[in-house]
Amino acid sequence: MNAKTFGFLINVMIMSIACSDFKNTKADLTNVNHFDTIKFEMPNLNELDDSCVTASKSYYKRFGLVLSQYYIVEDSLAIDLNSDSKIDTVFVLSPVSLQFVECNKLLRFDSLPNRLLVEALNYGNGVSRIRKIYDNLISNAGGVLSKYNGMNITSEGFAINHQAGSRYSWEYSMILSTKESDSLRLIQIIKKCSFDETEKKISYNYYPNGKSVANIKINDTINLQCNCDSIWHQLEKEKK
Repeated sequence: MNAKTFGFLINVMIMSIACSDFKNTKADLTNVNHFDTIKFEMPNLNELDDSCVTASKSYYKRFGLVLSQYYIVEDSLAIDLNSDSKIDTVFVLSPVSLQFVECNKLLRFDSLPNRLLVEALNYGNGVSRIRKIYDNLISNAGGVLSKYNGMNITSEGFAINHQAGSRYSWEYSMILSTKESDSLRLIQIIKKCSFDETEKKISYNYYPNGKSVANIKINDTINLQCNCDSIWHQLEKEKK
């Protein structure tokens, strides 16, 4: 499985891992045989040989997978993704350049970093398999103002939440169904636009079959303030 992000290639593959390949990793991978791996392909670094880049060349083990240390696990949720009564994991990976100011300055090649949502299916014995990776469902804003606001379990599956603002603010939740055994489906969007202490909530429902998540562009939605401008204007007028 391959996914392109930030103009570079992220290879997701089943690798045969030798101990020597991980001599600089933080995790103990001595007994690892075959794990799905999320690997970030570094460009020609030359002058960029700094601590942030060096760390990104090694790996660690989480959720029965092997992950490049270019990524930090920002959030995770234990949930049955494919109705097989096993607890799987859905988790958010964030590039180090979106997490730390010092790395953001040093990783000059990383001009368009993406957060990823990863589905890891539980195969037992501490091993997982990657079902899908999405680069279009989580905000790519950096630092504490990332606008990402966590995930939570729902009756249909789980929700991905974003929010931003103060006096003028918005909240945006995408409710995803895990009822299909091989893919996520968008079944509802709940949007709330607030001005001072007033608010308006709007729901977009896609029952019963839901919609593909492939066409979601959460960063475009965030850049448009979730289309709250006209609602804020209306709330301002009502308050006067």
